[in-house]
Amino acid sequence: MPLWVLTNNLTLGQIYWFFQSQNILIRGSIARSFTVLYGDSHRHKTEIDAQRIDKIYRRMKDFRNICAHVERLYCAHPHDSNNTVFQLVKDLRFVIDKKRYLEFLQQFNSLLMHLGEDIPAYVDSVYREMGLDFPCELHE
Repeated sequence: MPLWVLTNNLTLGQIYWFFQSQNILIRGSIARSFTVLYGDSHRHKTEIDAQRIDKIYRRMKDFRNICAHVERLYCAHPHDSNNTVFQLVKDLRFVIDKKRYLEFLQQFNSLLMHLGEDIPAYVDSVYREMGLDFPCELHE
């Protein structure tokens, strides 16, 4: 079965562990593919190594599991305090194309604006828990 067919049927956790099980040469090759895709989409080059891919997919897997278990997402810090919702948002730019990432950011920004309207007294503490120094950091 071709790998691209197999990955359509794997969960995010299974893809993470599949990547983990690969030898260093294959992991490096996958990372170089992400580097090329990022450069093509974003029009500038950023080196994406296997360790970064590992961290991104671990973070994605952990936050996905939080959502799947209907736990509070905005204040979650799986494994360490640097793992925040906003760090996940920043990570996504390395694994999806620029057009989709910008669309996602617009939707995310819209949700944050509505949050500010709905709970103005608490919105700053929610932003801090998310790892976001709003609004300037989101626009960067």
